[in-house]
Amino acid sequence: RVRVEWWGTAQDVESVDLVFSVQGSAESSGGQYQDAARPPLGALPVVRFIAPHTFRSSGTLDEGGEITELVSLPRSFVAQDSRLNVELSPSLAAAMMTSLEALESHSFESTEQILSSFLPNLETYRTMQQFGIQAEGLQTRLDQTLNQGLTRLRARQNPDFGWGWWQDSESDPYITAYVLFGFTRAREAGVDMPVEIIQGAVDYLKTAPLESELQKQPGDEITRLDRQAFIEYALSGVGEASIDQVNQLYQNRAQLNPWAQAMLVLTLESFTPGSQQARELLSELETSAVRSASSTHWEINDNPESLLSAQRNLHTTLSNSAVVLYTLAQRDPVSPLVSDAVRYLMAHRSAEGGWPSTYNTSWTLMALNEVIKGTGELGGDFRFDATLNNNPIAEGQAGGSEQLTPVTTQVPGQRLYSEYPNALVIGRDAGQGRLYYSTALQASQPADQVEPLAQGLSIEKSFCQQGSSNGECQTVESVQIGDRVEVHLTLTLAQDVYYLAVEDFIPAGSEILDLSLLTSQQGEGGEPEAVTLYDPRRPYSEGWGWWWFNPSQIYDDHIAWTANYLPGGTYQLTYTLSTLQAGEYRVLPARAWQLYFPEVQGHSAGELFTIKP
Repeated sequence: RVRVEWWGTAQDVESVDLVFSVQGSAESSGGQYQDAARPPLGALPVVRFIAPHTFRSSGTLDEGGEITELVSLPRSFVAQDSRLNVELSPSLAAAMMTSLEALESHSFESTEQILSSFLPNLETYRTMQQFGIQAEGLQTRLDQTLNQGLTRLRARQNPDFGWGWWQDSESDPYITAYVLFGFTRAREAGVDMPVEIIQGAVDYLKTAPLESELQKQPGDEITRLDRQAFIEYALSGVGEASIDQVNQLYQNRAQLNPWAQAMLVLTLESFTPGSQQARELLSELETSAVRSASSTHWEINDNPESLLSAQRNLHTTLSNSAVVLYTLAQRDPVSPLVSDAVRYLMAHRSAEGGWPSTYNTSWTLMALNEVIKGTGELGGDFRFDATLNNNPIAEGQAGGSEQLTPVTTQVPGQRLYSEYPNALVIGRDAGQGRLYYSTALQASQPADQVEPLAQGLSIEKSFCQQGSSNGECQTVESVQIGDRVEVHLTLTLAQDVYYLAVEDFIPAGSEILDLSLLTSQQGEGGEPEAVTLYDPRRPYSEGWGWWWFNPSQIYDDHIAWTANYLPGGTYQLTYTLSTLQAGEYRVLPARAWQLYFPEVQGHSAGELFTIKP
């Protein structure tokens, strides 16, 4: 064997498809030999060491006319790395297709994310079937996500028949209720669901005390009431809701957040269709709506206990509004609040087409499906287009076979004015239906120029020489090839947080040393070292405080941690790198954020790291 290296410069492409070939001859016989092969994993991705930023806007056009969006390139960003994406959707269903695709790109594999990745696909497919619309792409996506998701969720059911947030984690009544809700919807759609799995979930929810998994601090009672409202709704899908619990919730309805009140409306209806209590509660929800000239939404109750309950139960103002819309579209679809709430939710989509979290996206899409069922918003008939600086860039026609297909276009940064605003004009003709649009200006900075960010939390990153005296970090900016480097992530939380994620990408030319493998725990004599209860190099793996964090997830290019709950304070996460390839590498910042409140976030600075020959 002999190692052969080629150095080159990658062009601005997504990947490269390389073919390696060799030719030779035998001196003794004169025979000619040749062979060729591609890398076994296929095309090699071209990873650009940049920090992307997205600036977005969205809205609707309810009638004939046009709207102008001004797009300005940020001065501190590289123009050639910028692009403007425009999406025009001639129906609510078309706008939802991009959101369904966004659910496939979730970063983690929590129980909630697995369920949220297929449940909206299932609901949308059923809606399209109801209206006799063929959606082959949707069925293909559903087949993939549904079969895989159900298999994984079945395997995650704990011996007590509940589910936790992560595999092998302690069962959680709230997560279990969400899984039961999803399984019930799948069974109603004709999916073969084992009776013992659903019955086991029912038995767990009816016996698991909510108080045992709540901490004794302000907000516990409202958290318990909100969760109980959702649990009873999930149980009502299989006819197992408790009338006593439901009546008690109704008596305490003023303490419930709006999303929990909405769940209670549907549960009351399951006992008595046309329930007077349900009508009164729905009327109270309509009265509590926060209305503006063009949209409607529902706020989390304005007190510390209710806000804490929302954090524990994965809810934001957006998902809170989505669940209320989910109920309102079923019970009062002609209410003017329905269209106004749709407008509010669609105005808050991310550049990728979804909403801030998978849970938020899931409930929003399920709510929009109920809107389509209740209002039949699929009969649009109008022409639409978009121009940029008076140049046509997109056009389409609502209705017909294209009603599920959004019109998308991408304009490279080189075609945008850099010194003054660009005029994006979106217009439509008169006619039935509504046009939904979204724009996203994507720009980027070199990773080593990114400044730290702290919004409610902060994270710092240090490369440390392994074996530093007294366990202190002696920072390094360069090492020799073959050296091992400890990476220290210092996380500082201003207050308690729920459902936190930490993610750190490594320099190219290195790989993460997985200390959980015996093959990676070699002592000087070549024998595996004994696993100790405390290792100062990995304080949150097996040492003090390990119980706050779930096991780390190690990938080819990054490492990630999650925590269901972290008290305010300072934490240090560490891992070890092996350096394999010499070079100068731009290092992406480490990032930490709350999964269901991503506005609470922070990232470290970008930097350069050198591995010397």
